Order: sequence, then C-alpha cells, then structure tokens
Amino acid sequence: MFDASDKTVVWGWSPIGLFIGLVFHVISIACPGWMENTDVRVGLWRLHCEQEGCQGGAEDLFSSLGRWYTAAQVLESCATLCVALCAAAGLLRVNLGQPRYQSACALCALLAGILSLIGCAVFGFGQPRPPSLNLSYAFVFNVVSGSLCVLCSPVLYLDLRCKHR
Repeated sequence: MFDASDKTVVWGWSPIGLFIGLVFHVISIACPGWMENTDVRVGLWRLHCEQEGCQGGAEDLFSSLGRWYTAAQVLESCATLCVALCAAAGLLRVNLGQPRYQSACALCALLAGILSLIGCAVFGFGQPRPPSLNLSYAFVFNVVSGSLCVLCSPVLYLDLRCKHR
C-alpha cells in the first residue's frame, strides 16, 4: 500500500488539478457543444438540432466538415485513451504504492494533454469553420482539460524524482 508518510507535492494541488482535467476531458468529449449557433450544436461525434425541420441542413453541414474534423476526432480519441490509462495508473499508484505507476500516470497525462491541445488547435484554428458557427463550451472544457494535464504531469514526475534521491 501507499505509505501516508510519503506524501509530498504529489498530494497537493497536482492530483486535484489532474482529476479536474480528466473530468473536463470526459465532459468535453461527450457534449455536442464544440461549435454552435442558434439552431445547431456540433460536437465531435454528433450534432444537435434545436428546431424542428433543420435536421437535413444540419446533416449536410456535418458531412461537409472535412478532413480537419476527422483529424480532430482521431487526436481526441487518442487523448481519451491516454486519459483512461492515466486514471488506471493513478489508481494503481494509490492502491499498490509502486513508484512506476506514478511515472506512468505522469507520462499518460502529459501525452493526453498534448494530444488534446493539438486536437483543439486543429479543431479551432486549422479549418475553414462555417461563419455561422462559433466555438462553444465543450471546446473550452477541452482546452482547460489539456492545459491542466500538461501543467500537472511534470509535477507528478518531479515529485517522484525528488523523493527517491
């Protein structure tokens, strides 16, 4: 088991920030609010139409988004896999107390954050977005998630290296 006297910075703000980042990532992937206007909300995996009868035009919009949209889906899918691995490694670190799981957690969090931020860059800036659609709340959640993962992972890793000198 994990020794309670072995607590340092890792049990400060870093795990809390990482947990919040993981939750924000899951929420952002599940929500259809990456782009929106008054009639349509477009997510990574689905679109939601606010009014009756706009489904046909919205589906045309969804199918015309292009390769940048597919690239953002792939990057965010890989980031989600890294988030799941990070959570599993964090739970193993807490339950088994072996330092290698903390290193794995930090590495997966860093990779998830980098992939997530690149996916956000592709989605938000690397495409000709229809002028009627604006970036929305799920996109912001994903930016926050990627930023928290990138900021918290080096602290986890450095904490481990400082303890075992």
